[in-house]
Amino acid sequence: MGPYAWVETSVTDTLKLAEKDSYQVDYKTTAHENNDQTHTVDQWRAIVHVIVGRSKDPEALGLFINELDLQEVKQ
Repeated sequence: MGPYAWVETSVTDTLKLAEKDSYQVDYKTTAHENNDQTHTVDQWRAIVHVIVGRSKDPEALGLFINELDLQEVKQ
């Protein structure tokens, strides 16, 4: 990616899995390049395991991802 590039990410679906505190998150990334003259969209899937904890940040939800498995979804 060049100096005039950025990536947007948006969640498209979330599914709670049978394993305790585990979720499947489907999302897409849109890479903008050449000052937004071209862009590329990729589909991704993440399997995440969430734990509850305490944070020093008073605005934090207290949910943390302790396992993350990412894979690109081929069309």
